[in-house]
Amino acid sequence: MTLALASSYFYFMNKIPPRIPATNAPLDSLIGGFRRFGEMGPAYVVLDIKPDTAGAGSAMALIRVLESGEILDYALPKLLADPQA
Repeated sequence: MTLALASSYFYFMNKIPPRIPATNAPLDSLIGGFRRFGEMGPAYVVLDIKPDTAGAGSAMALIRVLESGEILDYALPKLLADPQA
């Protein structure tokens, strides 16, 4: 194994997953959770988290609105600001 390959292997095997800023919990812990758009808005379920690959703070979540069944991309900072349902 070359040094470059060993270095890459070490990086990927020890990479720390993205975390929720306020609680330091892994972002994957949001998947399957229920939240509301604001205090009185419709509830939605988090289906997936799309990491910020561009490094521009553009992480998105894939959500399903329970009332309509609509599947949407939703900004992660907005999701974190919404209350749990």
